[in-house]
Amino acid sequence: MEEIDEHAAFHLEEVGIPPRDARLLVLLARHGAASTREIVAATGLRQPHVSATMARLVRRRWVAVGGVKGPGAGRPMNVYRLAKDLARILEEVRRAGEERHVRSAKFLQRLGTPPRRPWAADAASDPSRTPTEGAT
Repeated sequence: MEEIDEHAAFHLEEVGIPPRDARLLVLLARHGAASTREIVAATGLRQPHVSATMARLVRRRWVAVGGVKGPGAGRPMNVYRLAKDLARILEEVRRAGEERHVRSAKFLQRLGTPPRRPWAADAASDPSRTPTEGAT
């Protein structure tokens, strides 16, 4: 990948997109559509890694896949293209991050509030009781 593409991928990684996903998103943004073979050649990644990453990006609906008849009588090749532009993808990641933050904050708030123990209220309201009273 070119230096500018590596820089763009780095910024996608900073917002939480996995490195391999970021590299392939930048490649598609820059080159439009690409087959698995073209992606392997451009990135140096192995074909199984490209296929697995692209499947994940397709599931997220960030990338669309279509088949194109290859030369000869073989199977059609998968050709990938961005289904959303990078700005929309970044917005989705930002929104998901905010939602995770809100869920985490609510969970931590619940953890920070000790569970209510009925006997604690009785002991606190009766200063004559000591914690050892009633212990055998």
